[in-house]
Amino acid sequence: MDLVASVLRGFGYNVTTNRHFIGAEAVRKHGDPKNGSHSLQIEMNRGLYMDEAARTRGVGFAQVKAHLTALARELEAYARSRSRA
Repeated sequence: MDLVASVLRGFGYNVTTNRHFIGAEAVRKHGDPKNGSHSLQIEMNRGLYMDEAARTRGVGFAQVKAHLTALARELEAYARSRSRA
């Protein structure tokens, strides 16, 4: 969680952790940390990537996509490093 928050903050996003949002039940339902299955829910303001009035991709879509791709790469590297330990 710290890695995700750090990476997203590095991109300039406002990040909060462990706050209840609609849909948080899915994290509880599918996560089982005691048995090595972790869940993560990321909620973003749609205005960052979407023209909500037109319901189309907004001007920020490509940037958000690039940021989430970079985050996924960071998580992959982290998981690989942990699996070797």
